[in-house]
Amino acid sequence: MRTTTALRTLAAALLTSGILAVTSAGTTATAAPPTLARGHGGGAGAFGGFGFWTPGVVVAPGWLDVRQLPTPVSPVVNRLLPGFQDSVQCVVLGPSFNGNPYWYWLSGVRAWAPAGFVYTYGLRVPYC
Repeated sequence: MRTTTALRTLAAALLTSGILAVTSAGTTATAAPPTLARGHGGGAGAFGGFGFWTPGVVVAPGWLDVRQLPTPVSPVVNRLLPGFQDSVQCVVLGPSFNGNPYWYWLSGVRAWAPAGFVYTYGLRVPYC
């Protein structure tokens, strides 16, 4: 994945400034655990990032809806601001969203995010 200097600078600034923002969607719905999602298996396990997770930061142009299941029609369980940081536990192949068919399981918010809007610093994310 090729990144621009501006994107790398933004990501570094967000990480070092400690920006963290979460807004509750006002629902008590629980997101599906990653073991229930359709994936490819054979992931990297502990070798994908740092321990059993890969760092990720939201790089969406505005609020990012994260969902109960890895599909654009699944209920929204939370909304994240650009710069939000979370642990990306794994990735699955699902319905394409904005041209990208991959979805990340964010372990902190316990929801699925379209991979095209979460920057993982070029680190490998294991399959669920």
